[in-house]
Amino acid sequence: MSYKYFIENEKHYKNTVLLLSTITLISLKWLISYFFFPSEPLINKVVFDLEDHIYFGYILNLSNLDFSPDYLANYVSSEIIPFPIYSLVFHSILYSFFNEFSFVIIEYFSLFLFLFIFSKIFEELKMNIYFSILFAFFVFLLPDSLIYFKHLKFDLLNFDIIKSLYSFRVPRPLVSSIYFFWGLLLAIYYYKHENRNVVFILIGINLALNFGSVYYNFVVLSILFAILFLVKIIQNNKKFFFHFVKKNFNILIFLIIFSLPFAIILYFAENDWLLRAGAFYPSIDQKIIILNYILSKFFSLKFLFIFFINTSFLYFLMKKQQIFCPKTITVIYLFFISSCISPILFILLSPTLTELYHFINLIVINGILTSFIFFTLIFLVLIKKNIKTSKKNSFYFLLVFLFLSAIFNLNYYLNYKKNSNPDFRKDINILHTVLGQNNNDKKLNNILTFNSRIQVWWLLLGNKKFSTINSLLTPLKTKDTEFNFIKNLKFLNISEKKFYDLISNKKSSWRLDNENIKYFSFYKYQVNSAVTYNNSKNFKKDELHFIKNSSPLYAQQIAIPNEEIKRLIKLFNNTNNLFFELPDIIILEKNSSISKNSSVSLDKYCVLKTTKYLDIYLNLEKSNCDIL
Repeated sequence: MSYKYFIENEKHYKNTVLLLSTITLISLKWLISYFFFPSEPLINKVVFDLEDHIYFGYILNLSNLDFSPDYLANYVSSEIIPFPIYSLVFHSILYSFFNEFSFVIIEYFSLFLFLFIFSKIFEELKMNIYFSILFAFFVFLLPDSLIYFKHLKFDLLNFDIIKSLYSFRVPRPLVSSIYFFWGLLLAIYYYKHENRNVVFILIGINLALNFGSVYYNFVVLSILFAILFLVKIIQNNKKFFFHFVKKNFNILIFLIIFSLPFAIILYFAENDWLLRAGAFYPSIDQKIIILNYILSKFFSLKFLFIFFINTSFLYFLMKKQQIFCPKTITVIYLFFISSCISPILFILLSPTLTELYHFINLIVINGILTSFIFFTLIFLVLIKKNIKTSKKNSFYFLLVFLFLSAIFNLNYYLNYKKNSNPDFRKDINILHTVLGQNNNDKKLNNILTFNSRIQVWWLLLGNKKFSTINSLLTPLKTKDTEFNFIKNLKFLNISEKKFYDLISNKKSSWRLDNENIKYFSFYKYQVNSAVTYNNSKNFKKDELHFIKNSSPLYAQQIAIPNEEIKRLIKLFNNTNNLFFELPDIIILEKNSSISKNSSVSLDKYCVLKTTKYLDIYLNLEKSNCDIL
């Protein structure tokens, strides 16, 4: 097909530009990794370069249809891990065929769909195809662009939050944002094209996908569709009411059908795992504390600024211009309003709460996104730009898109150089090589490490045997994960005094936190002004003061009450290792508190001496230590 064909066929031109730009951007992104670490296996790059590695374990579980993975000897769970199946399903299917290459493939598909969805949203605003693609790219680049305001000490907003608009973090927002913004596009269709049955069916499916992926996205979209439903009912007569209500049953039917698998998973989920994931059952008093805090934020300068800007922009676009579609503008504004309403309704109606800060993040994200879209439209109106750009300029637009791809990768390169942690990666690469030389008969198959990234790497290598496991990767009860944690510390010859130090509460930058506590219980011991474990106030005086003055949205703040510390110390003293199975490989971070206070018997293990970040020990009886 000729170039002339593409520029004269807008649909093909659009898809070609999006495809070329996606291929350019993702390919350069991975080439940067190979530039810094040319001999590193792809499986290692996946573990180190992609964020939220815990989900990689869930991808393997779903790929094997194993919802109750058994990683530890002598520990059995009868319940399952309620991981978000719809945000992982495509990774899991592709992983069955392409292994670690599936992570790269998904990035190509995800970016293409993200750009495609936003280009369609801009087209629904009556923007031409060239500008729609261009501004879709600008939306993609928005998080990286706004992050520079952080360096300028512009503190009106937390610009780190905007990274959740879209990035390559697995699966949030890599997959979840596709569902979310597809929901926005469907909302536009719903408001503008009420007679298309397929839209109602797709809305039901979309809401189910969001429900089974990221619950707060589901809440926002549900509120948006409820508002649009009421608006359409108010705007029309009684005859339309019955016709429209009947069509909306399609949404409900397909929502129920596609939500059923995840609902079943939730029903059989291990309750201890849900508590470790941050879920809690609030009293009315706790809800009042959280609601008062959120309502106070609605009167803050930061929120009022965004609200005023977006509302002023809306007024201008609805009253002072005739170029762009007012119905699409209305839906985008209501999308922002739905984000604002969502935390209030969810807290009032839900018996269980978890990680409520995500709702506030969504208000910021959708507020900034709405401001950007509205500002773009007003800018084009004010400069009286001819939206119907000549097709002769299509080649120059293509160059711009490819240039924007290069700009993203330049920024990615600069950040990659800072955050790649080369010593850690090189140590794992060394171990990977040693295992290839030393483990042909798979004798080295039981690993002891407290680093969850290494645990996920071990899983991706096809191993399933662990001496200890991160509490989010297993459906075991918390009493089992803490008992197993203690047994492994005992094996490493950790003393009672050092154990107390390991589990004591610690102040880390803006919050109380302790990685050792999180390892075996994660958010079970979350603390803030609304929540503590069992509503305990048995903390040190300075800790309790800090907790009482912290935001009730601090789900990621961890502190363990004194009575629980005493219980764990008693458990530590009563635990013996008579039947402890020796691990084949021990991997500890050199500067970790566990490594500094442990000792490994060199009568049973040899040391990998060329490492800088990790202490790595191999079982003498199962490895050829002469080649180390």
